Amino acid sequence: MTYFNRKLMKRDIPASATVEGALVIPVILYAVAAVMFLLQLISIRMHVNDALYNALRKFNTYSYTSQVMTGEIYKSTFFAIFVDEIGSDYAKKHYIAGGNTGWNFYGSDIADDNSTVKISLKYTVKNPFNILGKRQITIYEKRITDIWLGEEKDGFELNNNDESEYVYITQYGEVYHIEKMCSYLVRNIKAASLAEITDLRNASGGKYYPCSLCKGASKIVYYTDYGDKYHASDSCYALQRTILKVKKEKIKGMECCKKCIHS
Repeated sequence: MTYFNRKLMKRDIPASATVEGALVIPVILYAVAAVMFLLQLISIRMHVNDALYNALRKFNTYSYTSQVMTGEIYKSTFFAIFVDEIGSDYAKKHYIAGGNTGWNFYGSDIADDNSTVKISLKYTVKNPFNILGKRQITIYEKRITDIWLGEEKDGFELNNNDESEYVYITQYGEVYHIEKMCSYLVRNIKAASLAEITDLRNASGGKYYPCSLCKGASKIVYYTDYGDKYHASDSCYALQRTILKVKKEKIKGMECCKKCIHS
């Protein structure tokens, strides 16, 4: 073997390694990107499912209040509750096509059949890595549940002829109230200008922050002494509260409101 041939072989080794590296590295990066996208999809679905569950629970409360007060249940309210639960900026941050308008609830039946709620959610996740040639993936979620519209349920007072002791609670409250008109139970909605709200403090000395559900341009805002949010509308869902009258024996473990004790 001549000196020239030996020198040529030495040069061929690093050249072949460069070619292999050029082929292998993109494949590895592609595989990593694919795994990252799949993990992102799993995380998004889990978060969406949690938001759907919590939104349905809150919608249960809203539905009963609306049915009693107006005789109607507004379907658009569920969308607002869902966006509040999942976060108003979640869709934008997690590549949901169309942002918040990408949460598609078309095909949902809300209280059309007695008190049954059928939720059909469709949304599309954009693929930032363009894995397998797919620029986006569409996901479907379905939920069927019942809402309470005043039917007789165990623990709720519909008959005033018994001698049981009754107390008052809210749907997600942690204490019970002896007095139905307790100031912690009944919300006294107040109004102030947007400029004034920054200087106001609630009963605990805390500041007021914009409500994520009804935030928008408004010169007049609404608040309560015991809340920490101000609202662009006095009809905001977050300002509503359903008061339930229940038997005291049904709420074991709940403490009595301190204000009711000393009243």
